[in-house]
Amino acid sequence: MWTPGWTERGPACLRVTEGGAVLATVPLDRAGFACALGGADGRTLFTLAADWRMADGFEDNLERLLTGPETGQVCTARAPAAHAGHP
Repeated sequence: MWTPGWTERGPACLRVTEGGAVLATVPLDRAGFACALGGADGRTLFTLAADWRMADGFEDNLERLLTGPETGQVCTARAPAAHAGHP
């Protein structure tokens, strides 16, 4: 399964096994909020990402994201394995 997360280098989309072992990491330049596989062959990793500041509180981040500069992105990367079906 792919999930947004953090590594020692910063935000990333992580492919993890049941039990939490990390199989693959796709670095991001901003916090990821959702990851999904798709595309014609099921190997395109789509990630929703936006500027999230860990030092700021939830409410401050939410306020900035709703009223400040638009920082949201849909990022894509080639996944090492295709999806296993439909979510």
